[in-house]
Amino acid sequence: MSSDHHIGVVLDRVAADLWFVYNQLTPGALTRVGPLLRDIYYDLDALSTALLICLAVATLCHTISTLTRNQSVVDKLWSILPVGYTWHFLWRSHLRDLQGQLVVDPRLVLIALLVTVWGSRLTFNFWRKGGYALHAEDYRWEVVRQGGSGVPVSILPVFNLFFVSFYQNILLLLITLPVYAAWRHAGTPLNRIDALAFLLCSGFLALETAADHQMWNFQVAKHAKAAAGKRLTGDYGRGFLTSGLFAYSRHPNFFAEQAFWASIYLFGVAASGSWIHWSGLGVLQLIALFHFSTSLTEDITARKYSKYKAYQASTSRLVPWVPGKPKWR
Repeated sequence: MSSDHHIGVVLDRVAADLWFVYNQLTPGALTRVGPLLRDIYYDLDALSTALLICLAVATLCHTISTLTRNQSVVDKLWSILPVGYTWHFLWRSHLRDLQGQLVVDPRLVLIALLVTVWGSRLTFNFWRKGGYALHAEDYRWEVVRQGGSGVPVSILPVFNLFFVSFYQNILLLLITLPVYAAWRHAGTPLNRIDALAFLLCSGFLALETAADHQMWNFQVAKHAKAAAGKRLTGDYGRGFLTSGLFAYSRHPNFFAEQAFWASIYLFGVAASGSWIHWSGLGVLQLIALFHFSTSLTEDITARKYSKYKAYQASTSRLVPWVPGKPKWR
């Protein structure tokens, strides 16, 4: 097995790079910021550079969040940062052959295109819901601030620093570790696993797009009917969507999101030749985060809508499955 498969090799390189950067932080560095940043970007390992960018963004997010008292600063970057990291790895992958021609790794190009479509779609969906408005904030953060999530109110400043600002930012880098694995193995020919990964990613993108669009149409129609004073019946009366894809999963979009990044992991497998690879750490963390955030979402929804428990009892939480018949009361 290649040493590139061992996470210890990667961590040693990153640690050495960070130590190098630390030693460059002298008073004289202010006089050569441009050349220093250029050297750091091109001379360090691609993951080391991405980690430095990640830590800088996390610091900025925490500063803005503290000043504005808005915990959704990272949410606004959720669909943007992974795209940036992916293109960073692609840019750093360029190889020059003996004739000086620029050679780009096709696997990284394929991943970059998929992740860009993912990010563009998610950014659009977030925008049309008003997520980029200056003071917009995910409704769940207010529940967290009131102690409804299980996080003690007394430690919220620490929670905001370590989890909201830094952990989430690091997670957005970690889910692109398969792209970094492909960077480390640039030049490995495309194979059947790449084809499988591409098909799965495309399918889950389509599923997430359809689920988000169905939910958007439902919410728009529900609010329009309520504003017009019309009688709300069926799903509109219950307050939540149970038809279409939501008849088979209570959160088909959440399922597709996690499955997309699990499929991106397969590109790391294809490049490295190892089915069990450290680059899967990010998607495992993503699944764990979704587990807790989905539980919080469901708890809030069940308190808001009295019939939601019947929906929970009859319909799969994530993985689309044959539904039972809800016993509405």
